[in-house]
Formats: sequence, structure tokens, C-alpha cells
Amino acid sequence: MSMEELLENMIKNMKNSNDNNEKFSLLENIITLESDYENYRKLLYKDIKKWLYLYIKVNQNKNFTYDEIVFDKVLKKIELVPIEQKIPLVNYFIRLLNKEFLIEEISIYENYKKDLEIKSLKEEKKYFSYLIKLSTKNLSNLLYTLIVSLIFFAIVWFNLNSFSPEKFPFKIVDFVGDRGINYFINILYILFSFEDTQLKTIYELFLIGSIKLYFYVLITYFLVKEISKKINSI
Repeated sequence: MSMEELLENMIKNMKNSNDNNEKFSLLENIITLESDYENYRKLLYKDIKKWLYLYIKVNQNKNFTYDEIVFDKVLKKIELVPIEQKIPLVNYFIRLLNKEFLIEEISIYENYKKDLEIKSLKEEKKYFSYLIKLSTKNLSNLLYTLIVSLIFFAIVWFNLNSFSPEKFPFKIVDFVGDRGINYFINILYILFSFEDTQLKTIYELFLIGSIKLYFYVLITYFLVKEISKKINSI
């Protein structure tokens, strides 16, 4: 019997079986063979999706605990398909975990999905979306983005005031002696102060409004959201 005939026979037996354990075992072998044969790889997505469903069902029937849903085992199957199929499979598996109330398992797959989305955006050369997704991926990335953004705006403001003072409508307050650090502190003061900055022109309002909006979205939406998730996971 050729490998193709063996594969067709296993597919037929799997379809005719009413036992989840038997179907799951057959699917394991089917997926392995399909991944080795170009003509059958188009079936991988559909069969891996079935495998994900049966993986949870078989584990539950054996009274396995939640931590028996092994990430590496799931990952090994999902990695067999192209990246454009990986993300839908991960989304499907997350829905299955939610449906079965396996909440503690979800975070690792959400993080894996973020990695896939970042990789996909980079491969598609959607660099702006890639940078946004990368910078907001997790709490450490968000904090790094916040610090880099503050330093960037401090440098821009420093040079703007030095070489084009007419385009710098804000009064610099002397908080400390070091000029660079003082500009950085002034950035924080202007961005997070609720005091009247005496902005008069559309340019001034647009400049400070745009920068404040950037930090407002970064801090209130992404940063607070990630911190809340960390607290809830404790």
C-alpha cells in the first residue's frame, strides 16, 4: 500500500468513526502525512481545526486538568500551515477555550497571536501598523515606547527652541540647572499639567493638542489596559 493510499484510508476511517479518541489518534497521523505531501497540504487547515476541537474534548473526557492543554503540542500543529492560516486557527482555539471555560489557558495563546500578527505585518511591509502593534504588545513594550517617546519629544523641543524659537510658543521653566534634563522635565510639565498654558494660535493649539492626544491614548488606553490585565491575572 502506497503512502497516498494509506492516507486516504485513514481519512475514510476517521470520517466513519464515532469515537473521539479514535478520530483524534487518526488525525494525528493524517496531519503528519499531509504535511509531508504537497498535494494534501491544502487539507491541513481543516484537519488541524478538527484536531484542536478534539484535543480539548479528548482531554476533558480523560478528566485532565487545565494545565494538560500543552501549548507546545498545539503550537506544533499550528506551525504546519502558512501564517495567514495560523491566526484564524489561534482565534478558533481561543474561542474553544473560552467556550469550555479554560480561561487560565487563554493568555499564552493571545500572546502567540500577537506575535503572529506582528510577524504578518512585517512580512506585508505594513511598517506603521507593525510599529504600533509591536509597541503595544505588552507592558514592557509600552513602558519602553513611553520613555522613548518622551525622550524623542524632548530632543525635538530642545532643537526647535534652539534653532527656531519662533516656532516654540511655550515658556521654558527652570526646574534644574542641566539644560537637557530641564527640557525633559518641561515636556512632562506641559504634557501633564492642567494649568493654562496661554496658547493663542491654531498652530500652538494643534501642536500641544496632538502631542497630548498621543500620550493620552498611549497611557490611558494601552498602558492602563495592560496594567489592569496584569493585576487581574494575580
